[in-house]
Amino acid sequence: MTEAKGCGKAVAVMFKQIKPGDYRKLAAESNDAPTGGGARDFRFPSAPFAPVLEMFFPKIVGTSANGGNIRRGSLVWSNALLNERYEVDLHPPTDARPTEARISRINSLKPLQDCPEPDDLNPLFVIFTLDKDETFRCDFANTNELNEHWHTDIVRPILESLDVIHGNKSAMGWVNFNTGMEYLHQ
Repeated sequence: MTEAKGCGKAVAVMFKQIKPGDYRKLAAESNDAPTGGGARDFRFPSAPFAPVLEMFFPKIVGTSANGGNIRRGSLVWSNALLNERYEVDLHPPTDARPTEARISRINSLKPLQDCPEPDDLNPLFVIFTLDKDETFRCDFANTNELNEHWHTDIVRPILESLDVIHGNKSAMGWVNFNTGMEYLHQ
């Protein structure tokens, strides 16, 4: 039996359900009108996600037009052939979306380009894990894969997030293993 994913040196995990709109963002096909390119970001409720977002994106690299800090983190992507690092930016809420922080340019990040198509019967998640060395990784896993290959400390909150979400929202949340705190978005 192989070691469960996410166990070991992870200090935090953040997850978001991938819905068809997110899949279209990752494929750079989210423009519904010919007037623009469409959104290319993952959005998170800024206030409840702030404690963990600041862990994943520790460096302040600039200021946005409305005065909020632009933060940066180092995303590591490894497979049998390569080990690459990507600088990823987190943007603060905008005047148009005053409650949402966003990870930008998701369609241009190689680790996110192999997203499987979401399936309503077997929800798909992007899972960000943060290691003790302040680098983070991302993986995609559906609920079947979570149950088969992931550590129970990560699987439990992800599956619980599906039970607490209301309406057509994406299930999402985070766990800080250092403090034992967690948040499931409703």
